[in-house]
Amino acid sequence: MDEIFGLQIYFELNKYREIDLGNYKRAQLKIGFLSRLKLKRSVLYRNRIQGEIFYKFSQIISAVNPLK
Repeated sequence: MDEIFGLQIYFELNKYREIDLGNYKRAQLKIGFLSRLKLKRSVLYRNRIQGEIFYKFSQIISAVNPLK
């Protein structure tokens, strides 16, 4: 997140100057990569939470209705 914020500042500073297209493209790629990472991390986190909920739920079920 800090890197994205840093890039935003970089663009704010360069807005009034001639933007170097190469740097702009690289920064865009970097932002895309970071957002993909963030997306991947959020999916993993959601799966972990679902896994934990399922585990707790199965513990409760087995406590209430133990297998014979």
